[in-house]
Amino acid sequence: MWPFLPAPGADDDGSGSVTILEAYRALIAANFRPKRAVEFHWYSAEEAGLLGSQAVAQDYEKRSVNVLAMSQFDMTAWVKRGAPEEVGIITDFVDPHVTQFNKELVDKYLDIPYVETKCGYACSDHASWSKAGYRSSFTIESAFENSNKNIHSINDRIDISDEFSFSHMLEFSKLAVAFVVELGGWSD
Repeated sequence: MWPFLPAPGADDDGSGSVTILEAYRALIAANFRPKRAVEFHWYSAEEAGLLGSQAVAQDYEKRSVNVLAMSQFDMTAWVKRGAPEEVGIITDFVDPHVTQFNKELVDKYLDIPYVETKCGYACSDHASWSKAGYRSSFTIESAFENSNKNIHSINDRIDISDEFSFSHMLEFSKLAVAFVVELGGWSD
């Protein structure tokens, strides 16, 4: 019964949530003090039509909140058997400049390469920010065609396959930290 799916959500989007939580934890542990304001968001009701992110982005737009850039991490754990380990960088419904910046961060800080990929529609919370006039980007676990096919089902669990990878998620946490540090600046 849509939107209440019988899906545990380990990858969609437990992995993305844990990825940015780990980035946040690492920044706090390092006593990171940005020069610019930095926010971490977790949204509800993405599968029901981006309801949570739309509410926040529309509120920011209404109040003319200055947002330098937004980076979305949704589904970061899956490495399809036989496919290369990679970071999927979505190229549709995103800001091309922030997307290019993400590619440069992957090249500079990650141990795996990126691959350009497309959703074909406004498939995650970054789209709410783009719609509200903010620059956004979106990274996903792989090329879209290699992403987890168990999402939205009872099989979206960590124990269903060894294709669910915590070390892969860590690469995305590194990307989130790089995004924050490079755009937020830091003070000693």
